[in-house]
This record gives sequence, structure tokens and C-alpha cells, in this order.
Amino acid sequence: MRHFSGSFAFSCRLSAVFLCCIFPFSVAAETDIERNMAAIEKLQNNTAPLIDEALSNVGEYEVLTQKLSERFESTGSGLMALRVAKIDTRIALAKSNSALAERYIEKYKTFLNDVDPESACYRPELVSDFYDRIQALGDLSATILTFKTTTEEDKGMAAVVQLGMHGVGVAEVPGAFVVANACILEDTAPVLEAFFGDMSGEEFSDLVELAEGQGVLEPLSDDMWQDEDAVGDEMDEPAPLSQPIDEVEFIDPEMASCVSMAAQVSEATRVNDLSALLCDLPTNAKIRLDDLASFPGLEVVTLSGVEVESLAPLNDMPALSQVLIEQSTISSFGDMSNVQADLVFSEVDAEDWGALAQSDAGRIYIEQPSDCRSLSSLVHSGAVSVIFSDGEGQLDAQGMSDSVNADRVVITDCTRDSVN
Repeated sequence: MRHFSGSFAFSCRLSAVFLCCIFPFSVAAETDIERNMAAIEKLQNNTAPLIDEALSNVGEYEVLTQKLSERFESTGSGLMALRVAKIDTRIALAKSNSALAERYIEKYKTFLNDVDPESACYRPELVSDFYDRIQALGDLSATILTFKTTTEEDKGMAAVVQLGMHGVGVAEVPGAFVVANACILEDTAPVLEAFFGDMSGEEFSDLVELAEGQGVLEPLSDDMWQDEDAVGDEMDEPAPLSQPIDEVEFIDPEMASCVSMAAQVSEATRVNDLSALLCDLPTNAKIRLDDLASFPGLEVVTLSGVEVESLAPLNDMPALSQVLIEQSTISSFGDMSNVQADLVFSEVDAEDWGALAQSDAGRIYIEQPSDCRSLSSLVHSGAVSVIFSDGEGQLDAQGMSDSVNADRVVITDCTRDSVN
């Protein structure tokens, strides 16, 4: 008997092949899964080249950011860093991703006509969200174009910070599309669980062999199958493996859905394999972050359109390097004294911004808060440096060097007067 030891990507491919066959004998569904799977497969096929090109642009942008960071760290000068910024190239990459986004949106509109309105994939509100991202990226590109004439050191430092925000915008474009394309997991999860949950390894192997024999599934390569002796040898290896993601017991079903999609996108099968979580839920969906404690390898967490109970669970995530929360409400920040990641908040409604003064974050970006006056407790905490907007789309770094703690910097598009 053969034992399967392949990737999670294979299991998703196999489930797609058999789902329409097993559905009549499994659980009842609230949506037309066969129709939805055909629609999402069409969307994925039509948009894969667009996403690949957008991700390639992100990779090129990251190289530019790395060079900028190295120059800034070696010289300590914003003006010196701007000399290697290659702003025209950055803007070109942003325009390319925006154009790809426009093409993706047209494909997505067609997809909305094909998919069952009861499906988790039917998200017409995402169209306006995609357009908003394109507009925001265009605005940032217009801003960084002015950095080519920057001559003052404090404005140079502020420009370096805003180039980082521009990079986030460039990366958000393909990231949002990848998540949209992975939505089918929410529809298929109960069916797959019901069908495969009680299947033995031998039955699973027989099912795969049947599919191969009928020509439904291409034969698997030899390295994806192992005999019993090989499996036994691997089990004797001392290197421990982290817990399988599908064995994690989640407190919050919304977080379970987000992790499932993220795992599919990154082909992560174990908790230590998951390094990035992008969670884009229906507007105002409530979510708890307690389950993130099961994923110690997470480096980037992105939440969009949610109501977060508390950010305190982030305090126990040592690998975290960036947190992005947008179009969301935060009930409480909680204890974030150990959080060293860069924090990015865009269109976030929160009251106790002052709690961030106790975090260990190097940089805190706050863009379009619901009320600039709510930042007062943070701005006047004495624990942070603050870079305000000058009201004309530029950042004003005046007073930054006089801060009692220049290592903790708050950057906001609020003006100084609007906060005071």
C-alpha cells in the first residue's frame, strides 16, 4: 500500500476534481458549489498572469526598498537615502500594478455574474474597495514624485518614511486579489471535511489511483508517494514537526477562515510554515486575535474591514515585523509592550491611541483616523516623536529630533492643529 506525502496544493487540486462527484453523497450545501468552483477556476485562470506580473513588480520594489534602507542605515541621512530611491522606477511599478488592477477588476466583474450570489465568493463590495486602493496608490505616487526636489534633511527623513508607505500600497494590490481568488475554500470546507474526514489512508490512495486510471488526474511523481518502510524511516527522524494547521482548535471561526485562506495561498500545512496572514472579511465582521498564538512564525498580519476586540494577543508574537489594519474598528489596543513590529493603521476607528505609547514599535503609521483629535493622548504622551502632515499632502518632520524618544516614531496625515 502507498502512503500520500505530498503538498497541500495537491489536496486542493484533488478536492476540486472530486468535489462535484462526492457532493450528492455528502453534506447539504447552502450554495451551488459546482457552479462556484467553475467560476473561481475561470477567474483564477484568467487572472493568474495579472497576479504573477503584479507580484513580480512587488519583488522589484522590495529590492529598491532594501537599497534605500541600507543607505539610510549607513548614513543616517534622509537626503543621502533619497539619492538611491529611484523614484521614477517606483512610480512606474505602482502605475503598472494599478493598470493590472484595472484589468483584474474587469475579470472580477464577470466573475460576479458567474458565481452563486449565496457563495462566500460573491463580494460585489470588493469592486469599490479595489478602486479605492488604486486611487490611494495614485495619490501616494503623486506625493513621492515631489521628493525628487527635496533639499532639507528633515523633509528627507519624512520622505524616506513615506516611501515605505508607498511600498505598502504597491504590495496591497496583488495581495487583495490573491485573497479574493482563494474564497472558494469557505464554500468547500464543510463538504471536504464530511467526505474525507473518515477516509482511511488506503481508501484515499485507492481514490487517487482510480482518478489516475480514468485520466481525470495526472499520475503523481514518485517523490510524492512513499512505501511503508520509507514512511517508517521518516517517523524515526528526530527533527520535530510543528502542529498541522488542520488540527488547530480555533476560538474564532472568522480567524479559522482567514488562516485557511492564507494557508492555501502560501501552501502552508503546519503552523510554523505560515508567515503571512491577510484577513479581508465582510465589513464590520468581529474578530478575535487569540488564535494567532498558535502561529509563532507569523511575520506579517493584515486585517481589513473588521472589528477587533483587542490587539493584546500580538504581544506574544516575537517574529512579527509588520501589522496593517485598515477600514476597521479597534475596541481596545490592550497590552502591546512587547510588540516590536511596524504598525500601520488606515481608516481605523479607535479611542485609546495613547496605549500605543507603551508599545515597542519602531514606527507607527496612522492614516485617516476617524477623528484626528483622538490621537492627542498618543501625541502628547512624551514617549513618541510625531511627524504630522503639513495639510498639503507633505509630511512635516519639524521637532522630530527634539523628541525624548526618537526610536519610537508616529507618522500621521493629520495636521498638528487638528490633533491639538
